[in-house]
Amino acid sequence: MVVVQRCCSLPQFNFIKTCRALGAKIVYDLDDDVWDLPEYNPAHKPLKQMREGFISCIQLTDMVTCSTRTLAKRIRSNVKEMVNRETRREIPIVVCENWIDERLYATPRSRDQFIVGWGGSSSHVGDLQIVRDALNLVKVERPDAVIEFRGCEPTDELRKIPGFTHKPWCAVAEFSARMPLWGWSVALAPLADHPFNEAKSSIKMMEAAYCRIPCLASWLKPYDDFVSHDPELRWLLCAGPSAWAPKLRELLHDEARRIDLGERAYRVMHEHYSFHRPHRAWLEALAQVQGA
Repeated sequence: MVVVQRCCSLPQFNFIKTCRALGAKIVYDLDDDVWDLPEYNPAHKPLKQMREGFISCIQLTDMVTCSTRTLAKRIRSNVKEMVNRETRREIPIVVCENWIDERLYATPRSRDQFIVGWGGSSSHVGDLQIVRDALNLVKVERPDAVIEFRGCEPTDELRKIPGFTHKPWCAVAEFSARMPLWGWSVALAPLADHPFNEAKSSIKMMEAAYCRIPCLASWLKPYDDFVSHDPELRWLLCAGPSAWAPKLRELLHDEARRIDLGERAYRVMHEHYSFHRPHRAWLEALAQVQGA
């Protein structure tokens, strides 16, 4: 069995054909809606040209796995014929939610400073303006606070915010060993209201939850799904740009509130999104494709 991700080019198409010729079953894993990216996403233009390539590669596989139910719907709406071109068998879609393996994460470490943190790639450059006003509030409310962005280069407008700092990229393989050591007090997860973001998972909230800190997030489906396991956590969702500042203000000043929300988030993550127990969806998917 071979598992591939995001294949869309002719060489990748040929690789899948070669694997099939050698008798391998192919699982195509997808974690983003590659057919509907916002224009601010750097991958918007190149992936727009590869839409048919994604479809052609998928139609050579035996199964598609994806991270959310919303994404599964997007795959079905874009790949009109979920049938393998060679075997003529239906290609099932199995939703395997993103979880985290706590064994790979470092023990969370606190720092003397109060830190409001965000980390992410350049695909989020259009999401960050949502929290601009709230971040301008931070230094007024907590002169000792630091705003720490990691990864994506921030705009000049964000860099001018008092207390703002930027740290470079972290190697993916080292992320779980580093992120808990950053000592954030509050995490942010802004997402613009766009179909692409609706199909995402709540991984940023999971990572913050592992560190037992609250994560303010946009009120979109991935984060709504996470907090649905504990109604008290729904307070962390921000329905629009104006909702971020008052909630961030409360977290800046109310330590007991921060601790309670962080502990609640950890319990949700550990119970519903952690590999301390078997991931049944992945086990069932792999068993299904091997038996096909």
